[in-house]
Amino acid sequence: MRSVKSANSRRPLSTIPKAQSQIMEIGLSPQIRRFVPSMHNLLETLYAKKCEELKIQLQLDQMARFQEKVFSQYSGHTIDLSELSLPANCIPLINKVVKNIPFVILSQNPLYDGIRNLQLPMVSLTLCNCGIGPRGFAVLFQTLSINQTLYNLNIGNPFSNERNRLGLALNQLAEALKKNRILAILDISGCGIYDLRKLNSAFAENRNLLHINVSDNELKDALILPSYLERLEAQNNMFGQQVVQICEQLRQGSDSVHAREINLKRNKLTIHQLFAILEQIERNTHLNKLILDENTFIGENNICICNYLVYNNHLEYLSLRNCSLTQNFIEQLASGLCRNGSLRTLDISKNIIGDQGALALVQGFQGSCNLKCIIMKRCGLTDLSGLELFKIFLKSNIQEYDFSNNLMGDQTAMYAIQLIKKNKDIIKMSFKKNLNSYETNQQIEKLLNDNIQDRKRNVIPHLRHKVQGMTDYREQQEYVDKRREQLFVKKTQAEKDFKFAQSQVVLCQQGAKERTQAVEERLIKLREEAQQLTTQQLNLDKFLWNQIAVIEDEQKQIADNIKNENTMIVNLNKQIQETQSKQKSIVQYYKQQMENLRLQDGISKRKIDQLQQEYNSILAQLEFVKKQQKINIKK
Repeated sequence: MRSVKSANSRRPLSTIPKAQSQIMEIGLSPQIRRFVPSMHNLLETLYAKKCEELKIQLQLDQMARFQEKVFSQYSGHTIDLSELSLPANCIPLINKVVKNIPFVILSQNPLYDGIRNLQLPMVSLTLCNCGIGPRGFAVLFQTLSINQTLYNLNIGNPFSNERNRLGLALNQLAEALKKNRILAILDISGCGIYDLRKLNSAFAENRNLLHINVSDNELKDALILPSYLERLEAQNNMFGQQVVQICEQLRQGSDSVHAREINLKRNKLTIHQLFAILEQIERNTHLNKLILDENTFIGENNICICNYLVYNNHLEYLSLRNCSLTQNFIEQLASGLCRNGSLRTLDISKNIIGDQGALALVQGFQGSCNLKCIIMKRCGLTDLSGLELFKIFLKSNIQEYDFSNNLMGDQTAMYAIQLIKKNKDIIKMSFKKNLNSYETNQQIEKLLNDNIQDRKRNVIPHLRHKVQGMTDYREQQEYVDKRREQLFVKKTQAEKDFKFAQSQVVLCQQGAKERTQAVEERLIKLREEAQQLTTQQLNLDKFLWNQIAVIEDEQKQIADNIKNENTMIVNLNKQIQETQSKQKSIVQYYKQQMENLRLQDGISKRKIDQLQQEYNSILAQLEFVKKQQKINIKK
């Protein structure tokens, strides 16, 4: 990564953060480095508050371990409070503990939304896996928009427990990135980013971000890179075809982005997308490190890697781990290495290229290759390819080798030993988990330790052997005299440089004192304004929470009333059903009574008809009797 000075040298005068170096000096001043005597008391109260909140018994031995852990991880400018199970209500005490300490680590503590009360007068803040939600982040980003000291903010989630969630606070983060002019390093990996549009608009306007980490977010849309970005980490996403649009911003001649390191590990890239990416960055003069691990590059169109290595003379680090590289791809890679003079590190581990692929790489190492480090773990290499490789390595200047987890035996290991004896610049040679013997591994480690010790003593091996091999005393004396003269000249020059540096340091210290005074006054004013704003924000939050509580109480009352009404309705329905059943039974009873009455009416009608017939018969008899009487009377 480039230094802050080099990044600021390309910025317009209106966008360079004022007194950035002075801020760093304030963070590392001797007053801050001196441990505050009351820190012991603060840690005791912090541990007591933790026990009170977690409802656990306070134990003196545990308190001593707590303090010892904090003190062991404390340096003059950094304090590490991670993995201490500090709850959210301990934030006020944490503010007192980290006061005037520029680098603060609070990872893996269940702080949740209590982070709203955290003050930000530090330079670097790490809040990994603290379970912070959108409400806590919203307040944090509002203070970040007016903060002028925070240079590094890490809210990523490298672990799976207590993950931070941005959610709707993504809007406040975008606004803060538009307004903040100090923040240069931002890590939001694994925070559940769902929409890149607002972040893209913020990145387009931002001019101070140098390092961004958006890994583990399953992003699918294209990402707009900030103007002065130097390092992008975007592994474990789902960019796919969109990564071509990202790399279009790195094309030579575009004045937008000058990134030096890009990590696109595990992004489901194919060989066609690799071809498009390398075509975009083929003549890029800024990119030094490219990581494309755990993508699948299977296909016939492999000439892209050869063209890229031929035309690009600035790339220094290329990693293609676990990319399912084919024989054709290795051949094109070797042909590109022959004509490349800038690549220093090549990592093709976890690609089962076998002996054929390794023999194809031999041709690449024979050319004008300037590699300093080669990593080929788990590539399925045996002695057949290992011997050919190390024969070529005897003529190279590579200083670091890693061939662990292969199938090479003692024959290749002996060649490695000869190589270390010949080249005293080699400082790493890993043959672990191969088929060679334990004794050869021990011999390799011993030779490497000798090389490292020689380098520490600044002993040039070929000069040392030359002096040891001298037999003539006069030659030795002449060599010693010449060496003394050279050392005397260097000593006088070093004394002059030291005096000049001392004068420059005095001038810088005088200027720094004046600047620090001005910056401290400005910082005091800004802190007062920030405290006022935070108090106003807290009052607004309390008012809103009270209103929310009132509304929730009303909602509970309404819900209770609705429940009571529902129970009344249920009871009424039951009564109505009972009355309906009673009515049905009464109707059936009356129907039966009506049928009985109808039957009785029919029976009575029949009786009446019978009586009428009897009456009519009686009347007929009476008439007959009367007629007989009349006849008898007439007679």
